[in-house]
Amino acid sequence: MAFSTSTRARWTILSYDARFIVAGLSIEYPRKARGTITATSDIEPIGASERREYAIPVEMCEASGEVVARATLRTLVGPKPRT
Repeated sequence: MAFSTSTRARWTILSYDARFIVAGLSIEYPRKARGTITATSDIEPIGASERREYAIPVEMCEASGEVVARATLRTLVGPKPRT
């Protein structure tokens, strides 16, 4: 869930001339989850395709709004290869 949410978030704000690869994923679980879980990610748009690492935060909450997991996806962004 964390991986899917973070990569979808990255695709929506990535510059058209950039690409990314996943460099790492870390997850912490502050409490046990019960019921339906919703994952969200709040990140700023990337306006350039220069080579750089970005951290994408994801919070997973149960129906009550309590955070049950936090994840950070590390991505390497860079320019698409010229064809």
